[in-house]
Amino acid sequence: MTFLDVTDSYLLVIDMQSDFYGPDRRDIDRAALDAAFQTAAWVTAVSRSLGVPTVVTEEDAASNGTTTAAIVETARPVRASSAPLCAG
Repeated sequence: MTFLDVTDSYLLVIDMQSDFYGPDRRDIDRAALDAAFQTAAWVTAVSRSLGVPTVVTEEDAASNGTTTAAIVETARPVRASSAPLCAG
């Protein structure tokens, strides 16, 4: 039984931005946040090695920073767009 068909799969990485939680936020466990970034980078690398396309989103990169370097290095985005996903 096949549980996952790579040809029907995408990995979606949402708002894994370096400055999403700024330094003034004291309620954020920085070690846990860094661990989450590293885990997401590992999952992204596995996805890439399996040939699963990755979609990366960023919310207001001018304020929240760009996607963390570890994820960008493993995802190797094919196309970038600044167009909003939805109009609000």
